[in-house]
Amino acid sequence: MTTAEERHVKRRHHQAMDFCDSAVAARAKGDYEQATALFRRAFAREREAAEIVAKDANLEPTRSVLLRSAASLAVECGEHREAEKLIATALAGDPPDEVAEELRDLLEQVNLGRHLGLKGLVLLDDEFQLSIEGRATGHGMAESNEFVDRIQASEKLILRTIERKSGKPFRETGKCLKEITQHAELYLSTPRAASFAVTLRIGLPQKQLGLRGMEPEIILEPERIIDDLFDCLDSFQKKDDERLKELIPDATYRRNFVALAEKLAPDGDKVKVVGLTVTRHGQERQVALVKRQVEERVRKKTHKETVTIMGELLFADSKQLKRKRIKIVEAGGTEHTLIVPDGMMADVVKPLWEDMVVATGVKRGNVIRLEHIEKAPD
Repeated sequence: MTTAEERHVKRRHHQAMDFCDSAVAARAKGDYEQATALFRRAFAREREAAEIVAKDANLEPTRSVLLRSAASLAVECGEHREAEKLIATALAGDPPDEVAEELRDLLEQVNLGRHLGLKGLVLLDDEFQLSIEGRATGHGMAESNEFVDRIQASEKLILRTIERKSGKPFRETGKCLKEITQHAELYLSTPRAASFAVTLRIGLPQKQLGLRGMEPEIILEPERIIDDLFDCLDSFQKKDDERLKELIPDATYRRNFVALAEKLAPDGDKVKVVGLTVTRHGQERQVALVKRQVEERVRKKTHKETVTIMGELLFADSKQLKRKRIKIVEAGGTEHTLIVPDGMMADVVKPLWEDMVVATGVKRGNVIRLEHIEKAPD
């Protein structure tokens, strides 16, 4: 690559990143039309830079990183075919292992694009589509537990979003207020074929009444609940911890959100991708969740070695408010006591009572602090 080409690549890349930052800012303000236009300009600049370096297979890792960046922006713009071509070009070279893995994950999102589309379906502002794809799904069929578990995770995410947006402190124990559950019920459509897809609607039948102690505009505009959920899930999937922290400043609510998002996300085996689609201003907005490496996330967050335990969850105590504990018994009889951080007991841990589970935690001395827990594979 010549010096002139190198300067051109840097200039185009910097322009793309500037457009991208502006697009993110516009979307945060709710100006989705402007955000879409800015993302398209960012994609055009990044693709131009990537196509120049793509000619030289020796320019690694710059070559694959720029192609991955351009492909990510293509997905953001809904240009799935363009993203597919850029990913194929990158993988045809010799990208570093970490970048190659990210490219494969991105390709899974691109492949899901064929399933996430609404295909003529019209969604109202208080509705979104949930789609799961993998070997647990068939033509309009899905394994019940894979589907039901994700519907329950979606409902909990919505209820916690309403509580958080209402300024309520995190509810560690007790049931959600009756006023909220009555007016924020989740309604499901008949399942659709291909990848297993349903429409979910937040039920607010008496919008004019409002809820005691809640901000009226949140109840009057249920689409805000969905938009906030999509913003947070998008940050979660992109591993944008800083953005997620801005959206959910309260650490307990944020920990609860991440734990529930991980329950909603695919296991990478029976379910490969979980997609959510909403319509805003005539444009489809999609979030595609793929499997995240839990151990890697925990290590990066804590900078400490993780431990993984598989066994039966036989004890869950939330009465000791300062140190909530669970006990997991391995098949050989070895018992482990783990401390459950705030935000995880009610929605994540207790539903797994007496199940075989896999728990990941950080060990400090003789104490293990739980970071992630899920049902063990069959």
